Amino acid sequence: MKMPNLSSRNHDGVGRLSQAVEATVAVTAVLEPVTDLSLTLHNTDPVTVDLTWTPPRAGQVDLYRTPDGPRAGADAVDFSEGEVDRSGLHADLRLTHPVAEYLDERGRKQAVMTGVPWPRGWSRAYFTPVTLVGGRARLGHTTSTVRTEAIRDVELTEYCNKQVLTFGWPQGAAAVTVHLAAKGHDPRSGLTGRSYEITLEDYERYGGMQFTGQLPVGGCSLHLAPVAFSAGRRVLGDITTITYDGLLRLWYSVQIGRDAAGWPVSAALSVRSEVDVTGSPPFVLVHNPDRIPLSVNDGHPVDVAPINARGEFVAPPAKEIRYSSIGTEGSGEVWVGDVRLLTGWIRMFANLGDPRRLRRLALLDPPVSTLRLTGVHF
Repeated sequence: MKMPNLSSRNHDGVGRLSQAVEATVAVTAVLEPVTDLSLTLHNTDPVTVDLTWTPPRAGQVDLYRTPDGPRAGADAVDFSEGEVDRSGLHADLRLTHPVAEYLDERGRKQAVMTGVPWPRGWSRAYFTPVTLVGGRARLGHTTSTVRTEAIRDVELTEYCNKQVLTFGWPQGAAAVTVHLAAKGHDPRSGLTGRSYEITLEDYERYGGMQFTGQLPVGGCSLHLAPVAFSAGRRVLGDITTITYDGLLRLWYSVQIGRDAAGWPVSAALSVRSEVDVTGSPPFVLVHNPDRIPLSVNDGHPVDVAPINARGEFVAPPAKEIRYSSIGTEGSGEVWVGDVRLLTGWIRMFANLGDPRRLRRLALLDPPVSTLRLTGVHF
């Protein structure tokens, strides 16, 4: 800083100034680190970050975006501006976006850098401010955040006694959480209720996320979100939703009645359900003389009719069975098939026709030995 050198003399009672002389005076400026850098992540396309901080009283602030944090302890001391890269902050990682200043609601000056793009392929980014004054540098507090990839290729495979949820594991995620909600639920209105979480280790060990009885019979929405951790807090990524249509499991039993010679004459059929239901889909008892029937059309339908508690038929024979209700302890109703003069195999099927409806119903067979029509030798 240059300042005039002024001296005064008193001549005949009048003060007079001497000739001005300029001199350079070095004033020491305090090298203040930025300690309040904050960021806001915008999940737009492309994803961007806004950075805000309080500018120091002297010098300028450079911002660095790095995949890893600076060298440990680098923020403890001042160093030469040319030695910044030794802390892990290389020149090609310095942000060159414009900086604007404004006054916040309390009248304090703030600096902001907006629209900083998220680097493709990064799951975590570190932002470090560096204050520069007179060729000296001082690192401020580093702020980091995580951004996981979206969950893609989601599939829910239905097995007889479980469901297996598979998906492409999102990069940067430590875990994936799944929230169950009603069909059609919009996750933007909040996620509450039952949730389940799986780590990458368990996902690979079990070949997916397995559910055994947790998913409701009537179906639900499944909201999947990747989970990462930043500064000890959980960070959820973008939500991916699929719909589970549901599956009703039914079990049927067959009791063969025989004549005096041991040959089958009747097949008593009863059904139970995993939940109480009113009514039932139409069932058909199919006979095939050569093998166990493979479908409702792989054989011929057997005449069936309902009986009362005394074993009396209460309706004429028909080709379809319809129960008025089915409970967890059984239907309480028994239908009997006429298997006189039949040999081979019988098997019951739900006769729904519509493949979409069939996918929501599982009719589980009894032991195979009860489905075979053979004589009994005494």
